[in-house]
Amino acid sequence: MTATRSSKATAPRGNGNGDVTQAAKVQAETFWKAQERLLNIYGSFMNHWLERRHRATQAAMEATQRMFASDGQAGDIPSICSEFMSGSLQRLSADIQECQECSSEIASMMQNAVPAWPATASGRTENQPAAQAE
Repeated sequence: MTATRSSKATAPRGNGNGDVTQAAKVQAETFWKAQERLLNIYGSFMNHWLERRHRATQAAMEATQRMFASDGQAGDIPSICSEFMSGSLQRLSADIQECQECSSEIASMMQNAVPAWPATASGRTENQPAAQAE
C-alpha cells in the first residue's frame, strides 16, 4: 500500500505552532515598522543637515564675494568673517540640537519596539528575565 501525499504542505493543527507563527508575524511586522520609522527619523535629520550645509556654502560664497568687493578695506574683512562665523555657530548648534532630539526619539522608539513572545512552559516570555516572571 502506498499512501498518497498532497502536493501542498500544511502545518499540523493544534500543536501550538499557531502561537509561535503569530508571534513571529508580530515580531516581523514590528521590526519592519520600526525600520521604516528609523529611516524616516534619520532621513529627516539628514535632509535638515544638508539644508544647513547648503546655506553654509551659500554664506561662504557671499562672504568671499563681499571680502573681494571691499577693495582691501581692512575694517570690512573682520566683520565679514565674524558674521560668517556667527552663522556657522548657529548652524552647528542646530545640528547638535537636532541630533540630540533624533537620538532621543530613536532611543524611545527602540525601547518600545520589541513585543513579547508567547509565554514558555515556565510561564515567562522569551524577553522576560526569570526574576521578573515571579
